[in-house]
Amino acid sequence: SAASDVYKRQPLGTLMVQLGAFSDKNTALEAWKRLSERYGDYFVDKEATILNGKIAEQEIYRLRVYGFNDINESRRLCTALHGQNAECYPVVMN
Repeated sequence: SAASDVYKRQPLGTLMVQLGAFSDKNTALEAWKRLSERYGDYFVDKEATILNGKIAEQEIYRLRVYGFNDINESRRLCTALHGQNAECYPVVMN
């Protein structure tokens, strides 16, 4: 799926995986395009979102995917992506 609705915030506690953090939105969108083309089979039935925030006054854009049934499913995705040398961290919407 496209990360078009990039600021769609999910409810607190939503299981997600973070695929990267970037200094601008366009870089995050490009990363999602690249990842979804390369690893599309891993993202079936998942939605992408880009959440903006700040770390030490620096704007950041977190690329995350959600739509997991449980924490084990998100961990399996990260294990598979780590096997492909891709960044992936299970997180919970906070």
